Amino acid sequence: MVRKALIGVFALAMTTTLANAGVIETGSERYDYALAASAGGSDGPYQNNGPAIYGAYVDSTTAFASDSGGSGDARGEQTSSIDPGVYTADLEAFASASAQPFESGSARSDAYFEVAFTTTGAVDFTLDGNGSVAGGDSVLQISLVNVGVGGTPSQTFVNYIGGNSSTVLAEAGSLLPGDYELRAHAWTDISYFFEFDAESNSSTSAANFTMTLTPEPSSLLLLVLGGVGMLRRRRAA
Repeated sequence: MVRKALIGVFALAMTTTLANAGVIETGSERYDYALAASAGGSDGPYQNNGPAIYGAYVDSTTAFASDSGGSGDARGEQTSSIDPGVYTADLEAFASASAQPFESGSARSDAYFEVAFTTTGAVDFTLDGNGSVAGGDSVLQISLVNVGVGGTPSQTFVNYIGGNSSTVLAEAGSLLPGDYELRAHAWTDISYFFEFDAESNSSTSAANFTMTLTPEPSSLLLLVLGGVGMLRRRRAA
């Protein structure tokens, strides 16, 4: 009876361990930001921050300013979650601004997602989703950065600066043991100051993706063999 109980507990532990083996999350930074200004005043800056590491974060930060000389409208939004070995983010930064001749109007927004993790063994990753920018003052960057000794060289999945662009994300690869940060940054910045003509524009930067980390088969095999050895020693005792 005790043996069956031990085997059941071990099987449950192995299921959890196999799912997350070789990956340790060490921190995160998640926020959204908004700042708007018109010819006669401003609203913000405002910034809201997400959890230190694990859990869900759902937030929207807005700012708005308007008068006869100009206007600014900014919004940073984020819905994200960090679970062991699985990172999901939906980011959007929007800005709209206008200005009359020789007046001013501006808007700035950000949506930022970062998770730091260490791989203690060989790990495969997939990153799937979408990214886009619309308007001349948008930026979107998604990258996997090596921040420690060893590991795999850094790589950039998306790097859009302005214009109108979109992409389907379907990335995959392997990571050597090391320290990494997955970073995604969507932001917009529209500024008009004392232009000769009336000006107006709007801009959006957005991304929606999931990154999954999975131990390579050799790492899983070592865990299984270690577990079998533990069971044999318990039975022998």
